[in-house]
Amino acid sequence: HRSVRKGEWIRASLKKVEQLRPIAERNGLNITELAIKFILSKKGISSVFPTVISVEEIEQFASMSDGNYINSSDMKEIDDLYNTWPPYELKATVQ
Repeated sequence: HRSVRKGEWIRASLKKVEQLRPIAERNGLNITELAIKFILSKKGISSVFPTVISVEEIEQFASMSDGNYINSSDMKEIDDLYNTWPPYELKATVQ
């Protein structure tokens, strides 16, 4: 949750979103849809439970499980981007 992350985390995250946006657009998706499709494209994953605030979002997110997932080239591009991002520190850790 963002409350346990340092302030710079939000700014860095927004930059990461911009790196992912071309992949989303190439696939006709918004960033949230790309995130759901990315998770569903991983082997062994059969469902995603995002936070929803409306009936429309439930319908939108449910439609992401249509079997049309992200191709291997785009999956690799996302994984490669992820691997270039530095880890972030939490404000506190649980012991």
